[in-house]
Amino acid sequence: MSAFAERPARGWVRAIRDALGMSSRQLAARINISQPAVAQLERSEADGVAQLDTLRRAADALECDLVYVLVPRASLAEIVRNRARAVARADLATVGKHDVQRACCLCRVRLQ
Repeated sequence: MSAFAERPARGWVRAIRDALGMSSRQLAARINISQPAVAQLERSEADGVAQLDTLRRAADALECDLVYVLVPRASLAEIVRNRARAVARADLATVGKHDVQRACCLCRVRLQ
């Protein structure tokens, strides 16, 4: 579960614009784009495909800050440890039984 609020169904840009009582025409004027472009921006943001630079311009026009953040689901140490285990398992899967026996024999010879 995320520590952040879920995105409103119609997107943050539309939710904040509505909360401010701002029309799409007013937002368009502030961003210096057409009214249909605002509608497209709001659709793309709601669909999760808006570009960051466009969202930043909209945020500025709405007197908001755009915060872009990646939050690991586990500690970075745990993620690295799990990745190292997966890589080691993959490497070990390529080692044949004969290779292991040969390595064991070489170790015994070196120890004597």
